[in-house]
Amino acid sequence: MRSIARRSLLSKRGAKPVARAHGPGGKIRLAQFLVKKPDAHICVIRRVGGIGDVLMLTPTLRELKRLHPECSLTLALDMHTTGGNVYYQLVCNAPFVDEIVDARYIQRGAYDFVFDASAVCLRYERSGLPAINRIDLFARAAGLNSLRNRLPFYQVEEQERIPSDGRFFVLLHTASNEEKRCWPIQRYLELMEQLQDLPVVFLIADFNGKFRNWGRLGNCRNISNCSVRELGAWIERADMFIGPDSGPMHMAGALGTESIVLFGSIPPAARINYYPSHQAVTSNAACAPCWYAKCPYDVKCMRDIEAGVVANKVRRTYASSIA
Repeated sequence: MRSIARRSLLSKRGAKPVARAHGPGGKIRLAQFLVKKPDAHICVIRRVGGIGDVLMLTPTLRELKRLHPECSLTLALDMHTTGGNVYYQLVCNAPFVDEIVDARYIQRGAYDFVFDASAVCLRYERSGLPAINRIDLFARAAGLNSLRNRLPFYQVEEQERIPSDGRFFVLLHTASNEEKRCWPIQRYLELMEQLQDLPVVFLIADFNGKFRNWGRLGNCRNISNCSVRELGAWIERADMFIGPDSGPMHMAGALGTESIVLFGSIPPAARINYYPSHQAVTSNAACAPCWYAKCPYDVKCMRDIEAGVVANKVRRTYASSIA
């Protein structure tokens, strides 16, 4: 696979790590500052979270650049805690980002405005509050009242694309990075068993190593060693994506891949309401959604999602594809 040209400044020699980002006066929002200075050099920081957070931030970045195309937009990301510089790879070809840098070495004086989007969501994500999509939370924190396009950006390059060969591919993403959001691996195996009568090829994305014997199963291809860019190409190629609330699920949303998303502690409206390609499956557990609270029920909300319910949805999608 040909590599995409790098636009990243990995470090600045002699620069000191910044503890927190700020804007002029400490109160004005980024969008309002750009109205006053539309050609400003701005920096947006996202130092925590995962793949999904980076993707959900992209509608805000795209809208800022649409409204003020003359501004210079730098995106500062975590570039040292993930193998393969994953977060950079997600947005390395985003046309609305001018530069991508290492968030550890931001020099505040080099920018007209620094907006830190690292901690703007958790205060709104708890029981008793309405479910708000992080796409909207990032936009509001930046001072945007609306977004023309709420779909995250992720673009597969032409040289990365995997051509169709007529087979029906179902990509199974086996685990979120948070155990509480995971569907038990036994349910995935039950799902595969229940769909054995269909001419389906399962693409296995088991990055957390939940099962060690995929090679012994028929009709599957283990892609767990792929890079994030290769994963994006496989998600685009897949006819269906199945998995929990996770970063790859947001990649599927950005690419418009038909998806079945398994939800327990997180309300679906907070994650997929802007993805027309996605449908949620829940167990309707009385204790859900509890967000990030410690679970006293051994994650019953995920364990009780039955493989048969998911299998029926796959069958309907497959039938539509050959109709």
